[in-house]
Amino acid sequence: MNNGHHLLRELSQMGQLTINTENDENLSIPTLLMAYNGSISREKCAKLLDERLLPNYDRFKCKVSENKKLFILDEDFKVINHIFEHPNIVDKTELDQLIGSLTNKKFTEDRPLWDVHLIITESKNTVMFFRLHHCYADGMTFLMALYRMSDDVYLLEKKKAMNEGKNNEKEEKKEEKEKVSFKNKAINFIKASFVLLIGVIIVLINWIHLSIFASKPPEFLKPKQLSKDKSIGFYSRRMDISQLKETAVVLSKNSKISINDIMLSCSIGALIRFMKANNENEFKEFQKSTKNIAVIIPVNLRKTVKEHMVLGNKVGSFNVSFPVSHNDKFSDDVQENAIERVNIINKRMNQVKDTPEPYLAFASAKIVSYLPNAVASILYTSISKQVSLCVTNVPGVPSKGFFKYYDKEISDLIGFVPSPVTIGLGFSVFTYADKITVGLNVDNNVTNKPTEILDLFFDELSLLNNDLNFDIDIENQIYNVENSKNNNNNNDDDEILYNELSNPDDDDDEIEIEENNINKLRKRKKRIINK
Repeated sequence: MNNGHHLLRELSQMGQLTINTENDENLSIPTLLMAYNGSISREKCAKLLDERLLPNYDRFKCKVSENKKLFILDEDFKVINHIFEHPNIVDKTELDQLIGSLTNKKFTEDRPLWDVHLIITESKNTVMFFRLHHCYADGMTFLMALYRMSDDVYLLEKKKAMNEGKNNEKEEKKEEKEKVSFKNKAINFIKASFVLLIGVIIVLINWIHLSIFASKPPEFLKPKQLSKDKSIGFYSRRMDISQLKETAVVLSKNSKISINDIMLSCSIGALIRFMKANNENEFKEFQKSTKNIAVIIPVNLRKTVKEHMVLGNKVGSFNVSFPVSHNDKFSDDVQENAIERVNIINKRMNQVKDTPEPYLAFASAKIVSYLPNAVASILYTSISKQVSLCVTNVPGVPSKGFFKYYDKEISDLIGFVPSPVTIGLGFSVFTYADKITVGLNVDNNVTNKPTEILDLFFDELSLLNNDLNFDIDIENQIYNVENSKNNNNNNDDDEILYNELSNPDDDDDEIEIEENNINKLRKRKKRIINK
């Protein structure tokens, strides 16, 4: 017992770091927005959480102690006290403004640090806006917790609980088959250690370069003082993911471009064009002094479904510089720039994505968390001072289509990751049910026009796609052949509902096509252009 309260557990070191290094301008609060195709009242939402969330996660009943080191059970906890209604939202602009005002709103500290906002639209549908402090969980495990509340997964888990004994027996047999000899383990350990050593050296060189030699970001992107007010914008565009993959193949030059490369390129391209249009003089000065914008890219370090079911913080990051201009290649032709940029970004991501940088970033953050709070805050601020933008690309939930609460579909889904201190721009790219949803969380001292930047994001994407329309049918011929082979593998219900959550830079986002097929495509493309 602790001061009359039941002690559940200590905050993890990463949890303590998130709560001790946040500031009023950038509170550490991951958020998730769901478009619910129907009406759900506070009472019905409370029932949903009581039945499907709280039995799996006691942490939602706990508040944080005054010293920020313990989770203690809130004896006065009532789930309905964490649910708020906002009726009569008339349009998308009003919705964006409301979400912006909630995004950086402080929690009441004498209760668990989470809440749900039910935003009722004119059509009587509901936007469910979930907020949870980062010390409880990161965005990926928070998303998984909400996904486990869906109708299909909830029923499946009840069924699996009844057959738990049989499942344990199967797991034991599987473990016996997967035993590896001591000799092979030793060889693999030596190989991994060598690769890790090389990777650490590469990462340290990159960090030193970013910290010492990187040019100062433009004040337009990094104002001297952020505000407490945020502007939120998000768009959903239904998009055939296979067409994006085909686009990636045709754009590839020396190596395969992934969907993640395309999303990054569109984010950077949109930001550059917005900066150029709104602050042309400052942009020209910035362009003279540097050719890069430093970007932080969070990376989920979990590999298994089981890991995603446990609330916590296990996220590393890449710190990469992306081009504003590249020698004389970037011209006034925006389409030419878009195509050139995605290839440069692909090259830079290939240089870092096989390094252990995300794991080193995670380990470094844990080390910093042991330091006094004042020292940790100074270090944390200095690390992010050269970074202008945070870009998060999340594969969504492991569902083949729309998931449901009480037989009503969640038609849209997007999460917003809190930007590190001093960073006022955060792109979120979510893939859900073959739909790309892009959101932007921006500090009002940077701009209060997030939708203008998002318009430019999709304009960049259309430039890449429109350039390829003439030979998209050729791509479909090859893609369909490859896809038909893959579709012959049937998954059981468990695999469909619990498909592995992959990192955004995984090879799953790339089309595996032999090099000779790519060469054929390029020859055909040249013939068409020449005609």
